[in-house]
Amino acid sequence: MADLPPVDQLYRDFQELIAGIDVLELSLQTTLRITFSKSLLMAAAGYFEEQVQQQVIDFVDGCTSGNELVKELILHRAFGREYSRLFSWDAKNANQFFALFGREFRQSMQQYVSGHDEYQEAARSFLEVGNARNELAHGSYAQFPLDKTIDEIYQSYQLALPFVNSISDHLTRVSADIAGTVSNDGN
Repeated sequence: MADLPPVDQLYRDFQELIAGIDVLELSLQTTLRITFSKSLLMAAAGYFEEQVQQQVIDFVDGCTSGNELVKELILHRAFGREYSRLFSWDAKNANQFFALFGREFRQSMQQYVSGHDEYQEAARSFLEVGNARNELAHGSYAQFPLDKTIDEIYQSYQLALPFVNSISDHLTRVSADIAGTVSNDGN
């Protein structure tokens, strides 16, 4: 079997552990399901953060021919402790993130999203995972009432992947569109 991405592997491991517990140990199963749900949520959100960062860095590397100075600037100013400010986590769209790349990118992405329901759902799922992660991380982890099951969290993770995995492609597409517009205008 091919190696699974880390969140998928964690989900599979959790499912196997829960299935291996005797049905008579219902309270243990319940405790594990709650704990595993929280862990999977944190893992999914962490994976998304890493992937968003990588998608933006891939785009920047392509635009700057791998210029380390620009890459370091982006890593230090846009990510790390600043990542949570890139998105309006309780919003139903990623417009705040899109706007960070300028008016034209935001407008292009809003137009794209309006014509692609599956992408809109992916963005919503991404934001829901991030928002739940923030609530869990900044609340009382042990007492936090996570209202999603491990399967629902995994489903949200899977739904969000197209949003996360296409950031670099959209940046490249819109950047090329803008460059084409500028050269076609004779500027």
